[in-house]
Amino acid sequence: EVYYEFDLFNEITKLSVTYSGALQRSKWNSKSLEWEALYTHPGVPCDYYGQCGKNAICTLNNAQICTCLAGYKPKSSQAWNMLFWSGGCLREAPLNCTKGEGFMKFKGVKIPDLLQVWMNTSMTLKECEKKCLQNCSCTAYASSNPTGRKTGCLLWYGDLVDIIEYPEYDHLTLYIRATASELDPKKKKRLMVAMITVSVFLILLLAFFVLLKRRLRREGSVKRFRSGPWNGVGFSGIPTIPNLVFNPRAVVTSWEMFYDYGLENDSTTTRSVISYSGEVQRYVWSSSLGWLLIYTLPSDPCDVYGKCGSNGVCTMSNTRICSCLPGYIPKFSQDWEMHVWSGGCIRKHILNCSKGEGFKELEGVKVPDFPNFWISTSVTLNDCEAECLKNCCCTAYANSNVSGRRSGCLLWYGDLVDVRQFARSGNQNLYVRVSASDLGTKNEKQLVVAMVSVSVTVVILFAAFLMIWRRRKQAQGRKSETHAGDEEDLELPIFKRSIIAEATDNFSESNKIGEGGFGPVY
Repeated sequence: EVYYEFDLFNEITKLSVTYSGALQRSKWNSKSLEWEALYTHPGVPCDYYGQCGKNAICTLNNAQICTCLAGYKPKSSQAWNMLFWSGGCLREAPLNCTKGEGFMKFKGVKIPDLLQVWMNTSMTLKECEKKCLQNCSCTAYASSNPTGRKTGCLLWYGDLVDIIEYPEYDHLTLYIRATASELDPKKKKRLMVAMITVSVFLILLLAFFVLLKRRLRREGSVKRFRSGPWNGVGFSGIPTIPNLVFNPRAVVTSWEMFYDYGLENDSTTTRSVISYSGEVQRYVWSSSLGWLLIYTLPSDPCDVYGKCGSNGVCTMSNTRICSCLPGYIPKFSQDWEMHVWSGGCIRKHILNCSKGEGFKELEGVKVPDFPNFWISTSVTLNDCEAECLKNCCCTAYANSNVSGRRSGCLLWYGDLVDVRQFARSGNQNLYVRVSASDLGTKNEKQLVVAMVSVSVTVVILFAAFLMIWRRRKQAQGRKSETHAGDEEDLELPIFKRSIIAEATDNFSESNKIGEGGFGPVY
């Protein structure tokens, strides 16, 4: 049996547990007729169980009361710097039962908790050390009876928890297992020098092979194709085309994200592979024809990653597949005339966060790549627009989930790369930020409407005037032809006005012989 007791020295005492869980020893004061506390446990921070976590020691005399045991380091350095020690410590170098391993001596300690322990009361301390070295899991040992000749053996396995240093009790000693390099500082330094030398050599060798590889293959590792993100309906870069083979599905939660697919028919066998040229290919097995190819990605020029460069958009239905996004112009016009689009586009007018800036909508697109972006799943589209306008670096926004009522927010910062617009109206729309001059203010729109109205009116009036003028011209032409024909037929002479006036007695009424449709006749 094992038990604990105490003797009294002409005092009345009691041992109790307080409401807060503290163990308290009190004695009776016969004069004041009250109980007086002699001591309370825990009484200091180091008394609290596992104050410093695993493989650490608590010393009340130190400014930072918790430190790691020799051969251990903080599990989280940042937490330890903020005086959060509960995470404890872990080994700097793992034990591997090699020769040279030994023990470091810690005098005056409260030994660790007996979580995983082995005990023998008859062993000597030397035999206890040997017993510990025979087991790779043994992490520490101590004498079970430190009084007198220090007999008995206690072995610990695994982590060491709840160790406190008591400098005044030097008869309590703990021996903690350490690697050979930790026991011999000079050997450790030599090992570090050797490791640094080997590391430098390996880095130089690696750099040589990297340079050699770049010389042999200029292209290197590049993106060939991007599906775009899952938007609640499908991948934004792959049009949703119903098929009788499989149903794609993506699951996105706060703690995991994965994509899978289910078969329409359990008897169908399908596989997806990447070819040697970097193409994603989907096959279906036919018992009579073997593996049949369903689709390949990339399947057209617009599927190739970044086909139109930064801030460009690719549209297969256009004769010239690449064009600049609203508010942008080609960076190299001459290259674009030659259908070399890799240089991309640059802004026509620099954004300066001034009033009047807004967005132009692109319908049915594969949204840009995500080198610099921000996402929220709970923001509405209007809030998303307002959030983008708050940041001068924000260049575009879109819904992250287009299923149902369309929710979530995606913001892009900087250049927009690998944008594609589909001929069929897709599920996802992109809103590209433009300056006030590119967007056009309300007054400018009214001016345009007024100018168009005036122009139409002028055109109609001009057309009416032209028709009237032509009709009159045609009528005059017919009269001239008639008179000219009469003159030729009658061979009438031409008289001066003075001669006619004299002949008619200055157009006297007495000489008037009649009047017709063209006037009086004399």
